[in-house]
Amino acid sequence: MADDGILFLRYLAIAADETTKEDEPVMEEIIVTATYRDTRLMDTPLAISAVTSEDIAAKGIEDIQTLYHAIPGLSYRGSVGTGGAQLSIRGITPATTPGSVGSVGVYLDNLPITDSASGGRNPLGSVFDLDRVEVLKGPQGTLYGEGSMGGSVRYITNKPDTSGLDYQVQSSFESSSKSNDLSYRIDAMVNIPLADQLALRLVGFRRDRAGVLDTVAPRNQKDVDTFEENGLRAAFKWDASETFEVTAMVNVVDNEFGGPGTAFHCYTEPNPSDPPNGQIPVYDLPGTTCARGKSDLFDRGDPYVTHLAHPTMPSGGWTDQTNYNLSIEWELPFADLVSSTSYFEREGDGAQEGGPNEMEGVAQFFNELACFGQIPVCGPNTVNAIGLDNVIYRTSERIVQEFRLISNTDGPLQWTLGAYYKDDDGQAGRHTGCYKGGPSPAYATFDNCQFLFGFYPEVPLEDQPQIIAWAQGAFGAGNTIYQGFKEQAIYGEASYRLSDQWELQLGLRLSEVEVRSDIARPGIDSKVDPIFSLTKSSDIESPKVVLTWRPIEDWMVYATYSEGFRPGLINDRLITKIGQLQTQVDNVCFVDFEEGTCTDEDTAAAIQAEIDRTSAYQTAEGDFVENYELGTKVTVLDGRLSFTGSLYRIAFENFVLRIRDRFPRGLPGGRNVLYAVNVGSAESEGMELEVRLALTDDLFLTFG
Repeated sequence: MADDGILFLRYLAIAADETTKEDEPVMEEIIVTATYRDTRLMDTPLAISAVTSEDIAAKGIEDIQTLYHAIPGLSYRGSVGTGGAQLSIRGITPATTPGSVGSVGVYLDNLPITDSASGGRNPLGSVFDLDRVEVLKGPQGTLYGEGSMGGSVRYITNKPDTSGLDYQVQSSFESSSKSNDLSYRIDAMVNIPLADQLALRLVGFRRDRAGVLDTVAPRNQKDVDTFEENGLRAAFKWDASETFEVTAMVNVVDNEFGGPGTAFHCYTEPNPSDPPNGQIPVYDLPGTTCARGKSDLFDRGDPYVTHLAHPTMPSGGWTDQTNYNLSIEWELPFADLVSSTSYFEREGDGAQEGGPNEMEGVAQFFNELACFGQIPVCGPNTVNAIGLDNVIYRTSERIVQEFRLISNTDGPLQWTLGAYYKDDDGQAGRHTGCYKGGPSPAYATFDNCQFLFGFYPEVPLEDQPQIIAWAQGAFGAGNTIYQGFKEQAIYGEASYRLSDQWELQLGLRLSEVEVRSDIARPGIDSKVDPIFSLTKSSDIESPKVVLTWRPIEDWMVYATYSEGFRPGLINDRLITKIGQLQTQVDNVCFVDFEEGTCTDEDTAAAIQAEIDRTSAYQTAEGDFVENYELGTKVTVLDGRLSFTGSLYRIAFENFVLRIRDRFPRGLPGGRNVLYAVNVGSAESEGMELEVRLALTDDLFLTFG
């Protein structure tokens, strides 16, 4: 269980206004639309935190990486630059293995912007020109099509306005003691009325973040982990009538990042997942030597200095993201009809030098096994570094259609009904258009999509091409993985006011989910005739019950039971590794270097046993959560003090856990492979508290 605290103090200078009543509440009344109706935050029976545009400006919130500091229960980790951000709410984290879905749904107005084919990737972009951000906690499948297991994050933008021209520009600069450069960001907005019923709103931004990590010799580079991001959001609104409205939006974000993204050091104690010799490099370059089993160069443990420093290994990459949305809202006599059509496109690519847990197993084939004796130029000092080129290459293309019908009549009964369809296709890895060149001039004639090998200086340049060619033949050129995710769902909620004090709410989601994976043949970017193809389907029901009690004005107590789900997934990385090892067993000779014949049948049998051991984990079943929550919301002191609190217990069934497994164990060429397994039950329990207090008319305190 984690303890997270947030304390914020804000001073606001308010000009005197003779029309302001002395008894008027000082605290701003926050209106949210989490239920698709305008409701007071303090009167919505839902665990929800909201950050207004004023809070965003005052707290210096720039993106998802800084937003979580203002939201109790929301957690973030990973690199926002590479799009590898992981969001979790109340401890419900994504499995973050290839093919897994996220546990937190993210919306930009009606546009779902979560990469649903990979749990570790979340949206890029700025939070400039937003009206507010709402974070809904707990399963939300009965309210939203992007039926998130742990919760939802909603970015609510300022809409195009026909009343007049408006514009805004802001900029900021910052410096770090660990960087030699300045970081800056620039945001701009212009609202342009085009006619009495037409308006266009444009928002652009640029962010340039200086690096803080340094690499040691032989590169001796400073501030290598740079990050540059540019974005544009354009929204066009047509108020066709008082009851019919059309909004079109496009959101484009591009970034480039330097590398390495994390610092690597020598450690006194190796991690369990590291190679047998500990977390150390397999190469010794000037200024980068680590004594095995203890710290050497980095005995001070400087977290801003990295040991990954091959002279010419490419590092860094880019990510482009484009989103389109067309929303139609039609006010009918009994309900509001909303149609939201979205298209999501994302592509990212990059290269990085591999850490020792990636390098040592592969390097053994060259240095210790001498390329199985198949080419005489391999030996003890052949490969001194390995780069993983395009390992982060990924595309995602998605179409989403969502319909919602929201009751708009007065009365004790209120309801919401929705239908949702999503078709997501993704690609991991590629072989066309990938990086040409590498850490050796020998790579000038090779397209490199899997491994880049750095050679020891004593390996002649004329020998290096045949080593590279042998590696591509021995390991395969790598397998492109195609992933798919489809979901069809209907969902809804209905609430009934039993009396002035009591209200009952019931909800249900019915989903059909299909995940699929096609592993292409080595060196080929095509789903035609794959070496492996698998589809996994699930039918899921998710209920929700909420009972609300309002004993007096400005005091509410609610009890919630809800369920959420995460569909099953396919461990395609593990399947790919199994296929590569099977090829090794079937086709690679384990050579007696003196006789030149295949004699080591025991090794082949041991690898086959490892294949048999892991074959049961080709897929993982989906997991489910049962969420129990008791919450309260209170406003006192004439609106100067508001309090929200909740106790929750989340019970997991068939819990999905990502593990790192050495594969094959205890054999040459073993590498760490990430895959997901079901490990039974788990629990997440906690308490959340938010207090907003107006100390004076100008001084405000927020605690969470």
